[in-house]
Amino acid sequence: MIYLRDRIMIYHASNKTLLDFGTNFGQGLKKVMELEAVTSAWRVISYEANPITFKRIDRLPHVTYLNYAVSDRNGEAVLNAEEWPECKAFVGGGSTLMDLSNWNTQKVYGMNMAYEQMTVQTIDVHDIMNDLDLADKSCLMKMDIEGSEYAVLRRIIDTGMVKKIYKLYIEFHDHICNVSEASSEECLTKELLGNDVELIRWY
Repeated sequence: MIYLRDRIMIYHASNKTLLDFGTNFGQGLKKVMELEAVTSAWRVISYEANPITFKRIDRLPHVTYLNYAVSDRNGEAVLNAEEWPECKAFVGGGSTLMDLSNWNTQKVYGMNMAYEQMTVQTIDVHDIMNDLDLADKSCLMKMDIEGSEYAVLRRIIDTGMVKKIYKLYIEFHDHICNVSEASSEECLTKELLGNDVELIRWY
């Protein structure tokens, strides 16, 4: 992952890093940066899985934007890109790597959404964090990755990368998909808090 370091380190002028997993159009990243008083001195890296959405991000200076799906492994995966009628495009915030048989939009929206499937590149969250050579408790993280948070957080915890994070803005999706007990919101929350990670629920 040296290429990743080469692209990102040029923006790093402080010991603080903001990792944004699932940026959509960038609106959530902007909000977190305002709330946390993130300046241009920070290293800020933003990931978006959907290649159509990625082209439409309202980009900020001093932010590195990368078109990958953050995952617990490197490779490829099928992204179910949600249709957003207002844009007449498959750029919806509910785009997911989850199998649609385990993604019940009827429970949330009262209707089944339309999707277009596309193959996207995935990147292992451990590799992201390891390559950045993060100091302990130096990483602010935002995660809104539509069901993939369970596997990604389990990977972060099991590899010890959790010690790098001091605060996490997170949206869990237990209300729309089923997950194992070991990777449930309740279990992951307990482990994150046990590692002194401040949790902010994000919607």
